[in-house]
Amino acid sequence: MKKSILIIGLIILIISLAMYGVDIHDKNNTTYTLKSLGNGIYESKEISFKSSDILTVKNPTSNSGLIPASDAGKVTNITTLNEFKIGSTTSFGIIKEYSKIPSGNYIFIEITGGKVFTTYTFGSYSYLIDIAYLGYASTVGIIIGVLTIAAGALIDSPLWTRRHIN
Repeated sequence: MKKSILIIGLIILIISLAMYGVDIHDKNNTTYTLKSLGNGIYESKEISFKSSDILTVKNPTSNSGLIPASDAGKVTNITTLNEFKIGSTTSFGIIKEYSKIPSGNYIFIEITGGKVFTTYTFGSYSYLIDIAYLGYASTVGIIIGVLTIAAGALIDSPLWTRRHIN
């Protein structure tokens, strides 16, 4: 019985690690950074938004925003950025999300005097949710796999038998 529990735990761990690898690979293929235009202005590549898409921006500064691509050339300072930027749909912690905005081409612009740590993920809402669920499932699977392996290793050990408890 002990050996079968160890094998089950090992199988769960291997499958979960494979799911985690797929999750990391998918996130790397959909996560982008901003490029510098000089003078402290950074921008994303042009994003073709559909109504079912979502843009998630991580670590944006307060002087940043999503603007229509046609207005990108007009942004030269914080004042003009604030004139054209579209408010985020959701904002929590270090993340801003943009969804349910009209279809069209947009650019995310950030103005800062320091180093930029902003990254963004763009895709259909269902795809990004699937990636998140895959990440959660793989994390839970890794924990269950490790706990199962530990339980299999401890069963029938002298620490767990009744005769050593008394």
